Amino acid sequence: VRSGLISSVHAFAVSSIGPWFLGYLAVVIVVSVALLIYRLPGLQSDRAIESVVSRESGFLLNNLIFAAITFATLWGTIFPLVTQLFKNLQLTIGPPFYMEVNGPLMLALMFLMGIGPLLAWRHSSWQLLLRNMLYPVVAGVIAFPILLYLWREWVPSMAASVVIFAIGTTVMEYVRGARVRHKNTGEIYPLAVAMLVRKNGRRYGGYIVHIAIAIMALGIIGSNFFQVEREFTFKPGQTGTIDGYTLTYQGLDNRITAQGQSVGAVLNISQNGVSEGSVESYRFFYTGFTSQPTAEMGIRTIGVNDVYVVLDQFQQDGTAGLRVFINPMVSWIWIGGLVYVIGMLTLLWPSPQPIRREVVQPVREAALSEA
Repeated sequence: VRSGLISSVHAFAVSSIGPWFLGYLAVVIVVSVALLIYRLPGLQSDRAIESVVSRESGFLLNNLIFAAITFATLWGTIFPLVTQLFKNLQLTIGPPFYMEVNGPLMLALMFLMGIGPLLAWRHSSWQLLLRNMLYPVVAGVIAFPILLYLWREWVPSMAASVVIFAIGTTVMEYVRGARVRHKNTGEIYPLAVAMLVRKNGRRYGGYIVHIAIAIMALGIIGSNFFQVEREFTFKPGQTGTIDGYTLTYQGLDNRITAQGQSVGAVLNISQNGVSEGSVESYRFFYTGFTSQPTAEMGIRTIGVNDVYVVLDQFQQDGTAGLRVFINPMVSWIWIGGLVYVIGMLTLLWPSPQPIRREVVQPVREAALSEA
């Protein structure tokens, strides 16, 4: 995409950097594959997978799903080049392809992420696995009809239920660990959880990452399945409604700066008669590039919803053509990203190491001495 071979908003402007960037990517790929082949003997496992129900098989299946998602994304990206090469016809693949292919794969990955922490190395007992899954499965099963009643769509309800199951298994790992520490040390449960994370940051930091991914998954489900879009043509003072929000157009805001001119549309937002603030969307016309304006989307977060406003066109009398989007739960993606960073810091934080002291008297002699 960056090389300019494929049309995209992410491609560099017309310049000589495209071929150089593509060459750089080719060098990186060749060197990476060469290093992988060189280190292949050291990367091979000394032990074969002994059971399908084991953590080793879970990691293998996890990597296969990631590889499938990567291949599907790569194929969708280069498909226009392939069709142009063999059929002299450039066909493009839109968002529905990625949703229908990567969506189920990501759902399978979330389900596996829920089961993974419960699997033991080498071999797991079916009875123990099912017993540990009991409460998370119950949570997911109870969540499904509730979400179906609220959302009226079974696909996002099912997907969110799987995510809740994954969160449940991770939370239960903390619960079981805290119970053991509380029983052995007498620590109160919050302190027991903190000490679990401190003593074994790699394991419990990884669980924090699992929770972060689950939170982001809920945000992705909400924003993809329940986005509402509507176009408006407003004159100053006119109002319109979208998904329970009332938008009042205040007019255009024209500004002249050293870099050029900016034209913005100002909207007031209210819900049930209560003002939720204002939002502004701008188009910038830079000096010398007035035929290539850039746009700045206006964003206003209200509860779990984000209101996006895009100024498409405007007229001298103040009339503005606007596109308004209501994107639910987008903030959850950002919250999940923050939790992800916390999990990675926990995972990478050095674990406490025992202090080594020089033995003054041999242990055996000390144990047998009368003193």
